[in-house]
Amino acid sequence: DPEDPEVQIRANFLRFLSLGGDDFAPLHESRLELNGAYVDEDLDFSGCTVRQPLLFRRCHFAGRIFLRDAITKSLNFSTSHVQSIDAESAHIRGSVLLKDGFCAAGGVSFPYATIDEMLCCSGGHLRSVRGPAFNCRGAEINGDADMKGGFLGEGAVIFHAATIGGELNCSGSAFRNR
Repeated sequence: DPEDPEVQIRANFLRFLSLGGDDFAPLHESRLELNGAYVDEDLDFSGCTVRQPLLFRRCHFAGRIFLRDAITKSLNFSTSHVQSIDAESAHIRGSVLLKDGFCAAGGVSFPYATIDEMLCCSGGHLRSVRGPAFNCRGAEINGDADMKGGFLGEGAVIFHAATIGGELNCSGSAFRNR
């Protein structure tokens, strides 16, 4: 319930925590984990260095998520709903997990991004009516790109000029694009 103050978190506070907090509110270095939260504003990490993995489960992001030119460890948005993710030229020093019911209403973009490990979108639902549902143009994915097991792309899914170090697996997926 987005009206429940128990689950609301301000985007600026989440950004503050993600970037390590401060001397009065330090963040544990192993990871930032958020379960079942509602964030109603844009979350902007553009140009930032996030030193720990970000794990968002069953969260709802009503605004957009910006990771342009950011450096971060792994990103896990499994089971979460987002408006969109823009991670152009980001460097993810781990895996990107957009799986198990992950939904993006306005598309996900990783053009020219580097993902040091795997990209997993199994069971994810990415759509966009104005642009690509999923854009990995020119991306470098050093592990597998896993889009199997119920992945649904509604809109263009682009891997033009991308490099995938492992396998691209789309078995059991559906792609719909006018």
